[in-house]
Amino acid sequence: MEKYFLEPYKNRISLLISNKENEIWKIIHNITNENNSHNSVVMSYINELIISYIYVSKLIGEILPYNNVEDFFSYYNLENICEYNNFSKNRLQKNQKVSYDEMFVFLLRHTEGEICRFIFEVLNDNDEDPHFSAVYTSNMIKCFIEVSNIFGHSLLYSDVWSFFVAHGFDWKQYSDFENKYKTESVIYRGTQY
Repeated sequence: MEKYFLEPYKNRISLLISNKENEIWKIIHNITNENNSHNSVVMSYINELIISYIYVSKLIGEILPYNNVEDFFSYYNLENICEYNNFSKNRLQKNQKVSYDEMFVFLLRHTEGEICRFIFEVLNDNDEDPHFSAVYTSNMIKCFIEVSNIFGHSLLYSDVWSFFVAHGFDWKQYSDFENKYKTESVIYRGTQY
């Protein structure tokens, strides 16, 4: 994957990874509070997620204050809570080579679950004082589908409705989501795909 290939899709990819850093920290904090917090499979997954996030961010020209997993932890002054030590023991010593395309697809797969979480948040949000955006979530779905297709990742869906169906949402949930979308789209500031 070259930068010139991604340039037309930079905004869409940027939207897909915009909240990824917070999602990574949520996962890290959740597992460190569990008894099996140092499960090598989970740590390996998070390590891959961090590496993929850094790679894709750099590929689209985003500037990050860190360049690798160790720097990611150091940047937040969390070296002393043993997460990085577990990563280095469980994943980095394996020295597995992963292609950049695999990293990108890995990040996309994680994003799919994040989109589902946003859908639930939008559906359960307060109508009078919403904190989650149906337009933003719809943008994420559309960008996810488009970027996945560009990179040859076959999907079972091609639009927002079929995304809902493929992930177990029913017609009422889709209808409620669309109503929130229509109400919000009138006042939404930003690109609507």
